[in-house]
Amino acid sequence: MLKTRVLKTLAAVGNAVHQRARLLLELRRCAGDGIVVPGWLARRALRRPTAAEDLVDFLRFLRPEQPLFLVDAGANRGDWAADFLALFPDTTVLAVEPVPATFERLSRRFAGDPRVRPVNAALSDRAGPVVMRVGAEDTLASLHDYAAPFAGFRGQDGAEEGGRAAVTVPALRLDDLLSEGPSPGWTDGRTGVLKVDVQGHEAAALAGAPALLARIDVAIVELSFVEEYAGVEPSFGACAGLLAAAGLHPAIFQEYGRHIMPHAVERDVIFVRRHLLERIIG
Repeated sequence: MLKTRVLKTLAAVGNAVHQRARLLLELRRCAGDGIVVPGWLARRALRRPTAAEDLVDFLRFLRPEQPLFLVDAGANRGDWAADFLALFPDTTVLAVEPVPATFERLSRRFAGDPRVRPVNAALSDRAGPVVMRVGAEDTLASLHDYAAPFAGFRGQDGAEEGGRAAVTVPALRLDDLLSEGPSPGWTDGRTGVLKVDVQGHEAAALAGAPALLARIDVAIVELSFVEEYAGVEPSFGACAGLLAAAGLHPAIFQEYGRHIMPHAVERDVIFVRRHLLERIIG
């Protein structure tokens, strides 16, 4: 029998080849459908497939010239929003980030870009002050403590030695933010896209957004399938229920994370309206 180390290497190599081949085949399908695929996206799919996966999969449901509005819940420094705007330039963005220092970087990045409205807040099902746990990596800041198997990996351990800081920030409901948009009806005539990456608080963020969800055609949500956060139920079931009630159905379970474990611990899942489900066939 092959040694464990050899099997792990084979699995890693196989996953790397599969991921790149899938994305390049998907881009070839796009070209066959008359979608102009920018060269930078094809190169990224080959060199850094985990950083291209979201965008490539969106091309199943959205076209680059389409007028969109994007709600980026958990925008961090704006890397994800910047990539989205590069592929879908006719997009209006509401970028929400709770950690003050990170929000400053987000604001500076999009200063002068009228397409982007940054908001410094956490998102939940009710308004009020909340405490963020900010570890060694600000992309992993959370309203929750990570469960024991994940705390060290997520940079949230060592609080006594300064490995974690607590920051009080305002929490808002997404529906309240949308009602205070740059102008009444700022999303009219645009297809709605939602991205939610709020480190374990996804269900509460979605529960505060029923009016928004009614206007969304495509959503991508980072979901957990195990107890990743201490005392918090895995988020897939609750979030899938909230999205299904709004008419959004799971369409694509993304590959990112498979290099760590073949079974789902945490995955980005794309949800779409029923009329878009047919596009994942063929």
